[in-house]
Amino acid sequence: MSPQLNTTTINSFLGQFSGTIPTGENAVIIWDGAGFHTSKALDVPKNITLVQLPAYSPVLNPIEYL
Repeated sequence: MSPQLNTTTINSFLGQFSGTIPTGENAVIIWDGAGFHTSKALDVPKNITLVQLPAYSPVLNPIEYL
C-alpha cells in the first residue's frame, strides 16, 4: 500500500504484477486516462498491454456516473 498514487507507484505496481504473469502469457489492463496512467515516464513491461478507456465513457466505466 502507498500513501500516494503517482507514476512511480504505478511503475512499481506494473513491475510487481509483471512478475506474477506466467512465462509466455500476456496480461491486459483496462484503465482510465488519469495522469499517472498516461505519463511518458510510465515503464510498461513487455508482458502487459494497457488499454485506455475513451474519455467520458460511462457505459464502459460506470464510476463516471458518480
